[in-house]
Amino acid sequence: KIEYLQKIRQLTYDAQRESRNISHGLMSKQLIESGLVAATIEVCTNYNISKNINFTFKNSGYHEDLFEVEIKQNIFRIIQEITTNIVSHSQATKATIKFSVKDNEWFILEVNDNGIGIDETQIKENSKCFGLKNIQQRVALLNGIIKRNSKPNMGTKYIIKLPLVLEPINSELNLLN
Repeated sequence: KIEYLQKIRQLTYDAQRESRNISHGLMSKQLIESGLVAATIEVCTNYNISKNINFTFKNSGYHEDLFEVEIKQNIFRIIQEITTNIVSHSQATKATIKFSVKDNEWFILEVNDNGIGIDETQIKENSKCFGLKNIQQRVALLNGIIKRNSKPNMGTKYIIKLPLVLEPINSELNLLN
């Protein structure tokens, strides 16, 4: 019985992960048609309606012509992963997504919440932290820098810096969409 329950658990986990990947893929059209700001506001609005978390969005200096569509898609995927983690794990009541531009050289994405924080030892021991690994891989492929600050019961803050001048997107990066 335990073996069957473990198999059911794994199948359920795989189905959740696959449905998340599919739902993330459906957002690409909105992103392409409306832009990164509108798509991010839509994420905040949808979570505000469906979850008990107050998501807010702030934009300071970002405009849509800073990046090509493929770069915007990867930034949006990062936002989706972080917000999914907030909703699923943080027990937060508030979260903020902020775009800014620094010195005309860096795009800064900040996402923070007031949740329970992330237990770093649990992440190191759990090989199934696909969301966090996906975020790190996307940031690396965009030649960016990621910092995550988290303290127990003090929330989590992501700071992601991406250079404004990026090399043309390569096929490896496109495969992640």
